[in-house]
Amino acid sequence: MNRLAKWFRCLISRCDYCGRFGALTYHQRTQYENPAENIVTLCPACKERNDEYWDERWADYYSDIL
Repeated sequence: MNRLAKWFRCLISRCDYCGRFGALTYHQRTQYENPAENIVTLCPACKERNDEYWDERWADYYSDIL
Protein backbone atom coordinates (compact mmCIF):
# COMPACT_ATOMS: atom_id res chain seq x y z
CA MET A 1 0.00 0.00 0.00
CA ASN A 2 1.47 3.37 -0.89
CA ARG A 3 1.97 6.23 1.56
CA LEU A 4 -0.98 8.30 0.35
CA ALA A 5 -3.37 5.37 0.76
CA LYS A 6 -2.04 4.69 4.29
CA TRP A 7 -2.45 8.36 5.22
CA PHE A 8 -6.02 8.47 3.90
CA ARG A 9 -6.93 5.21 5.64
CA CYS A 10 -5.58 6.62 8.90
CA LEU A 11 -7.83 9.67 8.54
CA ILE A 12 -11.01 7.62 8.17
CA SER A 13 -10.19 4.78 10.61
CA ARG A 14 -11.68 4.94 14.09
CA CYS A 15 -10.06 3.70 17.28
CA ASP A 16 -11.54 0.45 18.63
CA TYR A 17 -11.33 1.80 22.21
CA CYS A 18 -12.19 5.50 22.17
CA GLY A 19 -13.72 5.96 18.70
CA ARG A 20 -11.43 8.81 17.62
CA PHE A 21 -10.44 9.15 14.00
CA GLY A 22 -6.79 8.81 13.05
CA ALA A 23 -6.29 5.22 14.16
CA LEU A 24 -3.93 2.66 12.67
CA THR A 25 -4.33 -1.10 12.51
CA TYR A 26 -1.48 -3.08 14.00
CA HIS A 27 -0.55 -6.40 15.63
CA GLN A 28 -0.78 -5.92 19.37
CA ARG A 29 1.61 -7.58 21.80
CA THR A 30 -0.46 -10.73 22.21
CA GLN A 31 -0.18 -14.33 21.12
CA TYR A 32 -3.78 -15.46 20.80
CA GLU A 33 -4.39 -18.70 18.93
CA ASN A 34 -6.85 -16.96 16.59
CA PRO A 35 -4.72 -14.51 14.56
CA ALA A 36 -7.62 -12.07 14.13
CA GLU A 37 -7.66 -11.46 17.91
CA ASN A 38 -4.09 -10.14 17.76
CA ILE A 39 -5.03 -7.27 15.42
CA VAL A 40 -6.46 -3.96 16.70
CA THR A 41 -7.14 -0.49 15.31
CA LEU A 42 -6.09 2.17 17.81
CA CYS A 43 -5.29 5.88 17.97
CA PRO A 44 -1.76 6.74 19.16
CA ALA A 45 -2.87 7.40 22.77
CA CYS A 46 -4.79 4.12 23.08
CA LYS A 47 -1.97 2.22 21.36
CA GLU A 48 0.46 3.47 23.99
CA ARG A 49 -1.86 2.43 26.84
CA ASN A 50 -2.51 -0.94 25.17
CA ASP A 51 1.21 -1.60 24.71
CA GLU A 52 1.91 -0.69 28.36
CA TYR A 53 -0.88 -3.00 29.50
CA TRP A 54 0.44 -5.95 27.53
CA ASP A 55 4.04 -5.25 28.58
CA GLU A 56 2.89 -5.51 32.21
CA ARG A 57 0.93 -8.71 31.53
CA TRP A 58 3.95 -10.35 29.85
CA ALA A 59 6.24 -9.24 32.69
CA ASP A 60 3.83 -10.81 35.21
CA TYR A 61 3.62 -13.98 33.16
CA TYR A 62 7.39 -14.39 32.86
CA SER A 63 8.01 -13.58 36.54
CA ASP A 64 5.52 -16.30 37.53
CA ILE A 65 7.10 -19.03 35.39
CA LEU A 66 10.72 -18.32 36.33
